[in-house]
Amino acid sequence: MRFFAMGFRGFNFAFVMLLTASAGLAGVRVEERTFSTSGPPRLKIAAYRGAITVESSEGNEVRVKVTATTPLEQDAAARALGRLQLDWQQEGNVVTLKAANPRETRVRFLWQDDNQLDVSITVTVPRACSLDLASGD
Repeated sequence: MRFFAMGFRGFNFAFVMLLTASAGLAGVRVEERTFSTSGPPRLKIAAYRGAITVESSEGNEVRVKVTATTPLEQDAAARALGRLQLDWQQEGNVVTLKAANPRETRVRFLWQDDNQLDVSITVTVPRACSLDLASGD
């Protein structure tokens, strides 16, 4: 397990890079955030790709977990995972996540699909949460 620190819009964030050996090396980046709200929350997610899974919970916390994987080898995996841009924000009871990857949102050739990240987002929200979810997939 390796920890890398990278700058993003003036803020430093750390992400975990797990390298495993299964049909070659693969990279994984996992980021989680928990947001407390004073009332029923509203969650907005705009992701350029990937599945979004919603789970319900009690209380007023919103938990969001983003997992990105790539089959690329170590150095290429670190570069590919580092390009994933996550913009987390909270204003009052509204929580927003924007997930973007400028390199993957332009025209690509079919043989370049191996360079794409597999992104999945899991959210745990109160039953009274309002959801506004969008994914490019």
